[in-house]
Amino acid sequence: MNLNIILGATWEQWIGTSQASVRRSILAGDKSYDLVADWAAPAPNLMLEGLYMDIKQLPHLDLSQPWWNKNLTEEAEVGGKLFFAAGDLTTTNLTSAVVFFFNKRVQQEHDLPDFYQTVIDGKWTNDYLFEITKNIATDLNGDGTMNENDLFGIALSPYNIVDSFLHSSNIRMISREADGMPVLDAEHEKLNQLVQYLYQLLYESNGSFTLPGEGPDMEVTQAGMFKNDQLLFMPSALWYSYILYRDMETDYGILPMPKFNENQTGYYTKVWSDVGTFMCVPINIDKQELVGAFLEAAAFENHINVMPALYEIALKVKFSRDDMSSKMLDIIREGIYFNFAGIYNHSIGQPWNVLRDILSARNNNYASWYERQEQRIETALDRFIETIQNMD
Repeated sequence: MNLNIILGATWEQWIGTSQASVRRSILAGDKSYDLVADWAAPAPNLMLEGLYMDIKQLPHLDLSQPWWNKNLTEEAEVGGKLFFAAGDLTTTNLTSAVVFFFNKRVQQEHDLPDFYQTVIDGKWTNDYLFEITKNIATDLNGDGTMNENDLFGIALSPYNIVDSFLHSSNIRMISREADGMPVLDAEHEKLNQLVQYLYQLLYESNGSFTLPGEGPDMEVTQAGMFKNDQLLFMPSALWYSYILYRDMETDYGILPMPKFNENQTGYYTKVWSDVGTFMCVPINIDKQELVGAFLEAAAFENHINVMPALYEIALKVKFSRDDMSSKMLDIIREGIYFNFAGIYNHSIGQPWNVLRDILSARNNNYASWYERQEQRIETALDRFIETIQNMD
């Protein structure tokens, strides 16, 4: 089989360039694309325009196999239809997992406990994170002002990274009716508790440095502080371990995101939706047999040969600094978790922006946010359902 691979644009240009090109091709009927590896966050755009097919209709595709992510299949299905799949065919749904890096030098200098054992004991929680970090703050240059030149327990941005706490706290904002259709059903008490917690962590803890803004500049600042031994904890994508920290002199460890509380049974992991990949199939392809066979065969091949090399050799050995990070990576991988509101956020009124909306405004009033957004989300969700029901 010969593959003609067309490389797409970067995240900033994807919707206006690559996704637009796919749209034009499908509408023109020129069949330039047989398969699209779409960014996870904007993938529903073309789906709702009726330009991606129900992937369950492809011959040879068996989404029950271990090389496909069953959680995504269950959460993304609407009205019996599924428009994208994810699994071992691409590496990004593992390498984009959000984890907690910790700096071992800062840990040792502050005589802190064994974080790995804390995770194993089920005590690695939001409250534990707050207590550990709240008093770790040192004015390194003695100028009387705490900023990116000083030492902190953690650096956080009230934008992308706070979304990860929705996943790690196992919060749901959408439930399913008896017919499987989604309905707005937010866990208000839990969400309010999380808003209060993160507001305190971001703005009221001496040990937290709140990063200004979002995007590459913020990430460079955060990563630089961590490499320079100015942070105990830094939450970010797993790929930082081999792109940014490969040459880091100080040893670091890797932990899962903390649990909401000790009653939570497991650790849950967000895949950074701006980087994760969903496999989508244009509605007008005339090679369904071939595309279905390719998807299944390629995912199987990656499952057998590529992912073991990436996971067992590269991530666990080459880019880890100790044996316990290997056990942590197992916990992180097992906890990779998609949910409906996160998958379809931009198509259903953006309920999954709840934390960044509130916290980036230096606010902690969840009830007020929900009162303002409820009708808009319900209207968008009703429109979403209607669109799906009207698809052939």
